[in-house]
Amino acid sequence: MSFYGLLAVGLSIGRSARLRALLWIGAGIVALVVGASRVYLGAHWLTDVLAGYALGVAWIALLLAISRLMTVRDPRTAATEQDDGRGATRPRP
Repeated sequence: MSFYGLLAVGLSIGRSARLRALLWIGAGIVALVVGASRVYLGAHWLTDVLAGYALGVAWIALLLAISRLMTVRDPRTAATEQDDGRGATRPRP
């Protein structure tokens, strides 16, 4: 779950909403099929697979939350910087 979820996250950066949705749906389907095959083949109990799903979803959610928090700009620093027209910022005088 973690692998395919993070693969979908990485591949969906900068893509259209439709392609992001397809990537997420594809990752979910692959993760479900892999988990079902583990139960079918007797390699794991259903509870093991469900716990793996829960852990994978929690890990992806944690990483996405941390990523969001790191990209949010602090309003105090944004007020003291200005754009110089080239995409770079410099302190205001």
